[in-house]
Parts: sequence; structure tokens; C-alpha cells
Amino acid sequence: MLAYTERKISRFFRARTAPTRQQCDRYAAELTKASSVMPAPVQGDHSYTVLCTVEDHIEVVSFRGPKHTISDVDILLARDVHGDLVPSITSHRRVGDRLDGWLHVYQMSYRSGMTLYQALRLSTEELRVTKSKHHCFMKELAKYFARGWRNPAVMDKQSLASSERITRQSLIELSEALYRFPYLREFVCKLQEKLPMLYSMGYSQVLLHGDLSLTNVLVEPTTFCISGLVGWSYSSTAPFGYEMGFMRKMAHIFNSDGLDFAYRDDLEKTFWAELFEQMGIIDLPTRSAIRYQAEDAMQIGLMTSNYVAMKTDGGPLQFMGVNGPGWMEVWLR
Repeated sequence: MLAYTERKISRFFRARTAPTRQQCDRYAAELTKASSVMPAPVQGDHSYTVLCTVEDHIEVVSFRGPKHTISDVDILLARDVHGDLVPSITSHRRVGDRLDGWLHVYQMSYRSGMTLYQALRLSTEELRVTKSKHHCFMKELAKYFARGWRNPAVMDKQSLASSERITRQSLIELSEALYRFPYLREFVCKLQEKLPMLYSMGYSQVLLHGDLSLTNVLVEPTTFCISGLVGWSYSSTAPFGYEMGFMRKMAHIFNSDGLDFAYRDDLEKTFWAELFEQMGIIDLPTRSAIRYQAEDAMQIGLMTSNYVAMKTDGGPLQFMGVNGPGWMEVWLR
């Protein structure tokens, strides 16, 4: 784990001459009046984050590239929805220079626990205990989505229409990239028919984290209860359910052999039961309608977010890969 963290840090500083890692450490120490500074055990792809020991507590300082800044407004919105699970953040002056690209500095409150990535690697209990933690996490994830539902974003028709156009264009590009897989291409084309309803004034638009992942969700390792939500630089607004692909991914990750779909279905049953309880919805037809629409949004979110990410990294050809889009078939099953 330490070697992996060091490689990510080295990659972050490799392309720049200033500021160096040592200069960032010194700046963080001066900023927080820390007695010691050490790198966070898990690093992001576009940032360098350190933990600063200040008397009897820890402060977090993150240095982020110009394309990965954190919006003060988005953090306030996130804290309004999710409370103290979202760290408070203070922006400070930039460091570096224009040639290498400025690094934006953020000071954050510390959240206990560890990343879900770390917790999964350390989990060695007997199967019964492990499964209990998996179901606990699915309930916690349901609470996250229920809070978004209870605190919808306000969007006008023009903004909704603009968001729909962007999503439609991503789906069109994806369908073109899938020319070798007609059955998946047809599926993506049908998803376009769902967009008018999902981006209508009558459907809930919610604040997205934008990068829900194993490294941005903090949990208490003994229970898998969520203790923090970090990494909000990609936050935005989208239809309710758009980000539920993370729930589907986690159901697969928890399913260690990858084939026990009955266990995956059991985990998802726990998720949906907790979600509707938190939303206060008892009526079965209403539950069915909400789930149907949310799963449409989830499938669109899975398609567009993964396609856009892979396109940014290397284009549609890289997305296709040697074995085809196998992740689509598994996650959509």
C-alpha cells in the first residue's frame, strides 16, 4: 500500500519543477502550525494530500491542479445535504507558477475512519461478519441517496434542456463506438428515449458527488458505516438515480467470486428497502415507479460517466479494449 501511494505521489510531481513535494509539505506545516506532516495513505490521481498533526487533532491539506479545483458553493450545498460527513473546506492562495501550473491549496477538517478501499483490503473476518458489514454499507449508501431525494436541486427548464443535450450527445457517441456490439448499441439507443422524462420539471434533480469511489468514501472498518465523503471536485446536478451505478459496482465488489448473483441481488434488496424507508414511501406502486425511473437514470449514468472518463483517458478505441465492453454486460445484468 505504501509503495502504491508513493508511486502516485511521484507521478503527481513528476511533470512539474515547482512546487516540489518538500515545498508543499513545508507550506502545509506553516499553514496549520503542524508539528508533523505525512502523506495521506490514499492519494487521488490529480492531487497531493497530507495529514497535519496540530496539537490534539489532525488537519488535512490538499494541493490540487487547476482542472480539479473544489467549489466553495458546491461544498456548502453538499454539507447542507449530507451534514458533517462532508468536510468543511477553506481555500488558500495558490502555490507554484504559471509555467508548471498553479496548485490550489485547500485546508479541510479531518474525518475518522479509512477509505473503503483500505477497509476492504483489511477485512479478514469470517464470511458471516463480512456479509453483515456489506449489508450495513448498502444501508448507508441508501441513506446517502435518500438525503439527495429529500433535498432536490432547483433547476429551470433551460438548464434541464442543456443537461439533456449533453447527456444525449454522450450516448450518441457511445452508441457509435459500440458498432461491433449491436445488442449493446441497441440498448444505449433505447436509453436515449428515457431522457425527456428524466430531465423534465416533474423529476427530481439532485446534487451528485461526481466521483463516488472506493477512495472517496470513508468508513469505520469494524462496521462499514460511512464516516466521511471526500473528493467533491466533480460535483454537479443530475436526475435522481444517476449515481446509483456505484451501488451496483459495490454489490459486485462485495461478491468476491463474481458469480454469485443471488448474493448481489440480496445486497440490492437491502439497499432498496432502506432507501424507501428513509424516503418515507410505503405505497408499493409508488416504490415500483420510483425504482424503475431511478434504474433508468442509473444505467444512463453508468454508460455516460464511464464512457466520458475512458474517452478522456484515451479515446473510444481504448474504451473498446481487447475484450470488448465486458463491464457493461456485468453491471447491467
